Amino acid sequence: MLNSILHILFPHWCAICHRTLTAREQHMCNHCFHALSYTGMRLEQNAVKDKLAGRLPLTYGHALLYFENSRIVQALLHQIKYRNKKRLAVHMGRLWGEELLRLQPEVPFDLIIPVPLAAAKQYKRGYNQSALLAQGLSKVLQVPVREDIIKRIRHTESQTSKNRQERIENILGAFSVAAAPPPGAHILLVDDVITTGATLDICANTLAGSGEYLISVGSLAVKI
Repeated sequence: MLNSILHILFPHWCAICHRTLTAREQHMCNHCFHALSYTGMRLEQNAVKDKLAGRLPLTYGHALLYFENSRIVQALLHQIKYRNKKRLAVHMGRLWGEELLRLQPEVPFDLIIPVPLAAAKQYKRGYNQSALLAQGLSKVLQVPVREDIIKRIRHTESQTSKNRQERIENILGAFSVAAAPPPGAHILLVDDVITTGATLDICANTLAGSGEYLISVGSLAVKI
């Protein structure tokens, strides 16, 4: 009752279409939520693993959403990445975690590591969207997030307009391992979107070169 009254006095709007939300809707309306392009992919063999095949040893790969041909997914990512929708990012991380639990009720991961932003970019934006997604995942999977393990040690240009080879050249040497994970740990590397996979490729290989770990990768969305 109190929530309904508060909702009338202080209405919330859908982050995607800006319709007024009902008291039962969170962050986005039901229309936008159900219009998202869910992948339904399994952990063992899927488009994420195919995209990174031969480039790094992966245990699992996953993405909750498909990026292309979906105005709503593109708008969602834009809101999370550039419009300060931090609570929305955590919320989507929780939804993603619920999907992972459905696929694998016994959680295989020991650590969740978000792909880091350059310090200047994070300062300007005020947050790392991948870290917020990781927080949502952590709440559901009950797996700790470690942001101190992988550091971005140099600024890189935007990847948006680059092809796969240009992205790899741009990101080479951008990461370092600042703290050693527990030996044999199964690590889930998390990014907001996979396009060519270059960032996760370099990040995961930097981590793999520092010790013996199981490595899985995931993103909220993947471009096929």
